[in-house]
Amino acid sequence: METSVLNRLDKTAAAFPDKVMFRDETAEITFGEFDRLTKAVGTYLSQRVPAGSPVAVMSGRHILTPSCFLGAVRAGCFYAPMDGDMPQTRLNQIIGVIRADFMLVDRAHLETAQALDFDGEIIVFEDIRDTEPDEALLAAREKTLGCTSPLYVIFTSGSTGVPKGVITSHQSLMTYIASPSASALRPISSPKTNSPFPPPSLTRSTAKRSPRCAGALPVWSCLPSSARLT
Repeated sequence: METSVLNRLDKTAAAFPDKVMFRDETAEITFGEFDRLTKAVGTYLSQRVPAGSPVAVMSGRHILTPSCFLGAVRAGCFYAPMDGDMPQTRLNQIIGVIRADFMLVDRAHLETAQALDFDGEIIVFEDIRDTEPDEALLAAREKTLGCTSPLYVIFTSGSTGVPKGVITSHQSLMTYIASPSASALRPISSPKTNSPFPPPSLTRSTAKRSPRCAGALPVWSCLPSSARLT
C-alpha cells in the first residue's frame, strides 16, 4: 500500500492528466493542472519555508484550495486549514496553537488574514500560482517526508473550548482512504455549492466524530480511483 499522498497524486496525474479532478459551479481543474499548481506553490514555499514547518491555509471552498494544501506538502511541510468564516477570536486561538510563521491565503481572504494577530508572512495564492516548478528542489523536499510525517492538522474545540490540534500523517491518510469502510464516506458535497467541500456545519459535526474524515475524505478520496469530485 502506498503511504504518500504525493506519490499517489504523481501517478494519477501522469496516467490521467486531462481528466477532471475537481469541478464546482464556475470552473474545473484536471489532474494534470492540479499537479502543476501544487508544484508551483510547493516550489515557492520551498524557497522560503523550512521543511517540516506548519503552513496555515485560509482559502475559500473552491477547486483551487486543495492545491494550496498539497503545495505546502510538496514543500516538505504540513498544512493547517483555517475557516475564514470562523470568529476572529477563534482564528487567533488557532494561530496561537499552531505557531506557524507562514500563512497561505487566497485574495478573497487577505483582509481577514491581515486583521488577525499573526506576525508571520502572509502569502497570496494568486501571486505565486505561476511560479515555475523546480523539480530538483521539490524532489529534495519530498525526501524529507516519511510515512509518519504530519500531513495536516485539524483543530477541534475540545472539552475546554480551547482549540486542540489533531494531526494526521501521510500513512494514516492513505490507509484510511484505501480502507473498505471509507467507501461509505466518499465524497461529501454541498448541495448548494456543488463543491468538493462539505458545508461548514457538516465539516464541524463530522470532525467531532472523526477529524481525519473531515479533513481528508471530501478532498482526497478521488486520488485512489482518479474519480472526479463535484
